[in-house]
Amino acid sequence: MTEKYTESIYPRVSPSALTFENEQENDYRLKHVEDVKYELERHSNIRKSLRKRYSNLNSSLDCSNYALNTVSCVSGVASVSLLSTVALIQVYRAVVLTTLLYGSETWVTYSSHIRLLERLHQRCLRTILQIHWSDLVTNVEVLEQAEIPSIEALIAKSQLRWAGHVFRMKDHRLPKIALYGEIRSGHRYRGAPKKRYKDCLKKTFTACNIDHQNWSDYAADRSAWRLISSKGVTLFEETRRDTIKNKRSRRKARAASAVSQDPAFSCRLCSRACRSRIGLFSHERSCRQRGHSLPS
Repeated sequence: MTEKYTESIYPRVSPSALTFENEQENDYRLKHVEDVKYELERHSNIRKSLRKRYSNLNSSLDCSNYALNTVSCVSGVASVSLLSTVALIQVYRAVVLTTLLYGSETWVTYSSHIRLLERLHQRCLRTILQIHWSDLVTNVEVLEQAEIPSIEALIAKSQLRWAGHVFRMKDHRLPKIALYGEIRSGHRYRGAPKKRYKDCLKKTFTACNIDHQNWSDYAADRSAWRLISSKGVTLFEETRRDTIKNKRSRRKARAASAVSQDPAFSCRLCSRACRSRIGLFSHERSCRQRGHSLPS
């Protein structure tokens, strides 16, 4: 163990002293940190880690877009046409997603974390597929074109795989002790309890149509658990996409019924009804930018 690369992290209060015995050198104190890059953070909170990954990946995307645009200006070739779309998506899955979701097997995720990751996921896919916001392509359609699941489904798949792996471990292994262990003494601080990894895992089981009380019976067999997990994640992704589509269709139906009561604000280019005059003005400007013209 090297002193330079050895750090310590504690759940809440760090002890006053912690030394490491080294036969060649004197005792030294481990450096205490609040979080470890791409690994741990206090209270099982991944907010800082996700923010770091989000900013780093955004910077990488900006730099890569600048480099590709520079090459395209010199060679006269479109930037994305340097590689096929299939190859770009394969590189994205192999490099970007593996780095972005590193350690997601043990994450305790909230809806805010999922929204942040999904937003970055959509930005990368839309850049690869050359989809602009003015094309009016939904997020579900982007995933279908790229033939790639959502971030939430990828996290669920990794957590199910890790849960089965931990269950098949020996009883003396630390991951299994941490998963099945209980606190012997102590008290909880005032306020709502923190979300635990067990709670997150139970929610994943329910979403993937897996019995959370008898899941260990299936996890004992590795091949069977892999098949059940794959089917469960596929069902979860299909249900998620259908829910989003139905929610969007209901929202569009309500908007259409509200606009139909006052059809005075109708676009002269595409005949789309708007709710107000300023909305009609903005919509017609967007239509002109997309190349629409007045019907003859």
